[in-house]
Amino acid sequence: MLVRGPLRQVMALLLLPIGLACLAVPFAVMVLKDDFALFDDTRAWMGAGSTEGAPVVSDVSCTRARRSFASTDRAVSLSGWSCALYLAPASTRGAAQDDPFAGRSWQEGMAEWSRRQQAQLDALKERTRLGRIERMLPGNRTGDLPALRRLSAEGEPPRYGVVWGGGALLWRWLAWLAESVLFIGIGAVLLYVGWRRRKG
Repeated sequence: MLVRGPLRQVMALLLLPIGLACLAVPFAVMVLKDDFALFDDTRAWMGAGSTEGAPVVSDVSCTRARRSFASTDRAVSLSGWSCALYLAPASTRGAAQDDPFAGRSWQEGMAEWSRRQQAQLDALKERTRLGRIERMLPGNRTGDLPALRRLSAEGEPPRYGVVWGGGALLWRWLAWLAESVLFIGIGAVLLYVGWRRRKG
């Protein structure tokens, strides 16, 4: 009994903080993980922010992502999609696609061609400056271009809400809810076992 008592106390001291950490995971994901950004995207879906001055999404590329969370004797593994949204200036939307020489003289056609080439170079530089934003999604949205709404005020670091179509936001909330139920369940079990061992 002199051995079992201290061992039970040690096990309880290990299980209780792990259980508390599991309970905190769903809320930490919402607050600390910018690549989920459910609050920002929900605000944008509800009309917050503005499209004025916001860039456009020129490309979306998603890869399978697997996240593992260690528990007492095994790891809980969850899969999703890590999506990179590449930003481009809004001026690239509706760029001319016709023949620059159509209906123009050779000199005018060359001038128009040069103007378009310079516009493409400027857009490429601006895209490099704007960079990309990332989102963790429950499904593959490669090639599906969402709309952006700027949520930050002038002079603040840019922050954007992403508005997807097709009920994507609902599925993201449901995926977060499913993960939350899983972690809260694991945390509750660990807390119960740890408390019983501590009291016993």
